[in-house]
Amino acid sequence: TTETMVRWFWWANWSTEKFEQWLEEKAAQGWHLVKADRLLLRCHFRRSEPKKVRYCVDYPGEITDEYYTIFEDAGWELAASGLGWYVWRYEYTGERRPELFNDVQPLIERNNRLLLILGLALLSQVGVLVSGALARLSGTAVGRALLVPYIAVILIIVAAAAVTYRHNEQLKSRNL
Repeated sequence: TTETMVRWFWWANWSTEKFEQWLEEKAAQGWHLVKADRLLLRCHFRRSEPKKVRYCVDYPGEITDEYYTIFEDAGWELAASGLGWYVWRYEYTGERRPELFNDVQPLIERNNRLLLILGLALLSQVGVLVSGALARLSGTAVGRALLVPYIAVILIIVAAAAVTYRHNEQLKSRNL
């Protein structure tokens, strides 16, 4: 019988390196990613020989046949995908970890796409504020109960944008 396990790993767009490192540690322990849910939070693993596997997470702007061909021709295998995110893996030997990206520019571009999405999510809330819907909603018991999670989501979006922006600045300073 094949031994399997399911594990959850909470990560966000600004912590792809942590997710990659976690997957690599699992592979080194002999647990290899088989699939993940659409949110890439719940991962299914199969037990096998421990291996050195480099995982890289990508959020491309456009998916074409060429996108897959470039990575597959370089020896990368698509391990999982969901909500626009792609998890690629590459088995290797030796000490030098392979990199999916040769420079930080694709990572900066990825973060810019994410910042655009977060910015649009925040911008969409201006209509809620201007229309007075929030004020009317807070006048009811149900509305007040919904207000706390609503504000929490807004704060999470703001925090995600701030951390993504800071990560981009760090990448830009590495690129100089």
